Amino acid sequence: MNDYSVLSLDQATNCGFALGKGGKILERGVIISDKDGFDFIISDIKQQVVSLISKYNPVLVTIEEVHYNPLTGSTVFGKLKKMQGVLINHFIENEILYEIIKPSQWQGKQGEYFVGKEKKKQSLAKAIELFNDKNMNENTADAIWMCRYAMKNIKIEQKCWQNFSNVL
Repeated sequence: MNDYSVLSLDQATNCGFALGKGGKILERGVIISDKDGFDFIISDIKQQVVSLISKYNPVLVTIEEVHYNPLTGSTVFGKLKKMQGVLINHFIENEILYEIIKPSQWQGKQGEYFVGKEKKKQSLAKAIELFNDKNMNENTADAIWMCRYAMKNIKIEQKCWQNFSNVL
């Protein structure tokens, strides 16, 4: 288990986040924007992410890779990719160590809670049970599981982040 802090983001218009260290989730929640227009929502969410990073000073930030879903279509995919690009740009400009995690990476490491068609319901139900939080949404639950995956599986010392050597 890694002993550095990780901030995980499941980007969406209601962006789930989880902060963990030493195998424990220390903080979790959802970033919600009250802005109109997706570009303004992205800007607002980015500013709230910047505030979280300033508050918690994580060693690593993880974000979920955006994937195309035929049910939501190319418009939603394009908007989420735009949000991902804005966040990555911020991380690079500010020398924040980050990792993009594919859903299949963290879902495949969680065991029985993420199998078959019911995986979203199962992952949310398990997160609600673990944290005794009936108001939790799917994005926060996903951020929690992604953060737990990152704490167990991402080895910062093995990364070759030439431009980010001062972060470690």
